[in-house]
Amino acid sequence: MSTSRSPGFASYMLRALYLTVALCALLPLFLLCYVSSSAFQSLLIHMHFVNFPFPFLTDFTAPTSPQWLSPALPCAAYIHTTSNYTTSASHPANTAPRPPLAGWLLSPASRCPLTSTLSATPPSADRRCAGLPAFHRPLLYLHGNAENRAYKPTHDRYNFFTAFPLCADVFVFDYGGFGENSGWPTQQSLVDDAHRMLDTVNRWQGVEPARVIAFGHSLGSAVAVQLLGSITGNDTRWKAPTPAALLLEGAFTNVPDNAMDTLPSPLDQLAFVHRLVERHTAHPYRTDSLIPLPGVPTLFLHGQRDSVIRHWNADRLWNRTVEGRRCDVAVEATAAGEVRRCGASDVLVSIEEATHYDSINFAIAQQSIIRFVQDAGSKAAA
Repeated sequence: MSTSRSPGFASYMLRALYLTVALCALLPLFLLCYVSSSAFQSLLIHMHFVNFPFPFLTDFTAPTSPQWLSPALPCAAYIHTTSNYTTSASHPANTAPRPPLAGWLLSPASRCPLTSTLSATPPSADRRCAGLPAFHRPLLYLHGNAENRAYKPTHDRYNFFTAFPLCADVFVFDYGGFGENSGWPTQQSLVDDAHRMLDTVNRWQGVEPARVIAFGHSLGSAVAVQLLGSITGNDTRWKAPTPAALLLEGAFTNVPDNAMDTLPSPLDQLAFVHRLVERHTAHPYRTDSLIPLPGVPTLFLHGQRDSVIRHWNADRLWNRTVEGRRCDVAVEATAAGEVRRCGASDVLVSIEEATHYDSINFAIAQQSIIRFVQDAGSKAAA
């Protein structure tokens, strides 16, 4: 009795082998296409699926009440951007009505309430801001990725800006896809959202657009630069008053350079890998291509122990600022860090012990910000 296998079985095994080889050859191509897709990169860059603190545990409509992992704010109102952004200043992507973006208006406790929706003035409130007019120093706050406006570390920034001597009124909104706002974030959608936010601030009763200050942390710093770059540049689709100043905390040069920084050696040194990353980055956020912004004083704030966005980002952005401004640089070194000044407008504050989230808590940062903001306000009022 013959034990040989039939020709049909051999043919089947050969076809299976061909299929396996084809799948192995196509798998890297599939992975490359998948990783380079805009949707997948949006998840990696924006991390909106984290959206911390989680919306189902947070009542965004009640910022004056204690929340899960989020303390109460002494003077806050629940607000929205304009629901239909179809002015002549809008981008073509905004010509259709879009859902409003929810946010908060945070004001100094001694000037609370500004409207009937604000909480009562706490008895222990610092009264030194009470004599200042409302919205004398409006600030638009743009937060980072993976978080929303209720994220606890941002409360330190809220409290600092609303306290004396800055006594600022802080407008903070969540982008589409963050907080309770619906949407899928992309670089373009976040910049569009930032324009809607700034447009809302500029139209707010009592606000002088020329006195508005923009603040961006982490990813928000890139959004802020893209926002102001579209206003100060040659893009005639955007028409808005230029903010008085820009504050950037934990800013990065661009996404491709930082993606390369995460690769192990020697991949991070290979030129063709860098070109591949450059070519396939869907949301590059090229801050370094827009810095310095014409006519916009800029302060960079960066911790030397920042492991999320490393300090070399601040050094490169500062070098581009100095080259673009063609200014003389003055350096003030202290035990806490270093302050570099480019002429009378731009500042880099490098803090030795600070990380990605706590730079605002150091005295060297607070003193530099107060001086910078007051100088910018004086120029705006002149």
